[in-house]
Amino acid sequence: LYLGTAIGVLCSGPVGDRIGRVGPIYASYLGLIVTSLWLVLLDSEKQLALACCRFLMGFACGFGQPVSFALVSETMPSAARAAALYAMATCGIMGYMLASFGMRLFLPDLGVTAGLWRHLIGFTALPSVVCLLLSLVLLEESPSFLAVSGDSVGVQRVMDKIAAANVSGYRSNSQQTNRWAVFSARVDRDAGHSMLSTLAAVSVLVDQYFWPALAICTVDTFRGFMVAGSAYTFPKLLSQVEDSRFAPATLDLISQTTAISGIAVGVMLARSRVPHRAVIGTAAIAAAISLLSLIVMNRGSAALVLSCCIAVRFTYHPMQAALSTIAVETFPTEFRATAIGGYHLISKFGIVAAPAILEMELAESTTRAVVVLAAAAACAALSSLALPTTDSQLPLKDFADPDRKQGLAERTAEKLLQRKLPAGRCRSEERATYGTMSKLSA
Repeated sequence: LYLGTAIGVLCSGPVGDRIGRVGPIYASYLGLIVTSLWLVLLDSEKQLALACCRFLMGFACGFGQPVSFALVSETMPSAARAAALYAMATCGIMGYMLASFGMRLFLPDLGVTAGLWRHLIGFTALPSVVCLLLSLVLLEESPSFLAVSGDSVGVQRVMDKIAAANVSGYRSNSQQTNRWAVFSARVDRDAGHSMLSTLAAVSVLVDQYFWPALAICTVDTFRGFMVAGSAYTFPKLLSQVEDSRFAPATLDLISQTTAISGIAVGVMLARSRVPHRAVIGTAAIAAAISLLSLIVMNRGSAALVLSCCIAVRFTYHPMQAALSTIAVETFPTEFRATAIGGYHLISKFGIVAAPAILEMELAESTTRAVVVLAAAAACAALSSLALPTTDSQLPLKDFADPDRKQGLAERTAEKLLQRKLPAGRCRSEERATYGTMSKLSA
């Protein structure tokens, strides 16, 4: 499963930068539906077929991740970008909660009860069905991607739909098409000049983005190790609690559910313009302290162990959302999805390594496993100091933009959006922002 996810995110970026952001998202949902159905119907004694099915399921899951982050960031106005990415992290928490609820419903003892794992697989496939239907109705291609691709008609159509969603009774102004045609021709000319030689382009990319990419990959690898490792270790810790009246799966569900408040804090920090790398460093330090607390406390107390598990999981998604915001604001539109897929791929090494390493540690004692997790959290905090500083109030960058300071596509798109939202029709830009966010979050 993890290997398939890694290959999926690796393929998703180049495909998304080549053909667009929406297509891979459709393919991801459809792949999850098909592989889940296949796994439910498959004979459990066919080990090779089961492994292939899980690989393809992981591939489908990973194939939609990088492009989804790119699509949301490229569609949001600058002021709403960070909050939108934090909103995506909220959906991630809902996924964990749904999985925990399914475990409580079908596998309450955290064991592989005969046949019931098939019910769990089918249950967790239901969101993919709902999301595929909603995406076919609601999702549109990224205006930034269309702009740098020279598709003036597509940009006009998408911007008209966004404006119509924000302003009741909006009518398209066909005169804008000529403006977009001139704009797209300029982007094509600049992009052609910048990408004249593939070798020269690669040289520029390495020179400009190698160290930021390395810092992002390092932080996300340690974060992934901490998240996957704690998900592997916490059920074992909860199963050792002596004074609990609840099953371990129930305690795990409680810790997953209450950790959703971490996103609320993250959104508040994003609106107050706290630096994203400060959010990551603070959250990683808090996770390390919470994990170390598990070593010195009485692990027979359900309340104490559960509180520490909640505190660690509280930090998961603010770290992920802040790191994703840094990534989308660091890399330009032309290879943004590829860059996001690249750092997601690197982080999978941490996710894959965590169970293998912690299995050996847990064989000795749970204390050693907790120490390893705390060390990973501390390394994430230390690595966050090397992350690039970004400003969520500025438009995204385009490789075709000569000064590389503000994205030509998004800057023009935002001006067009503002022209289509007159003051008399919309009381504030913030109201327009949340109208767009509501559409995309659905």
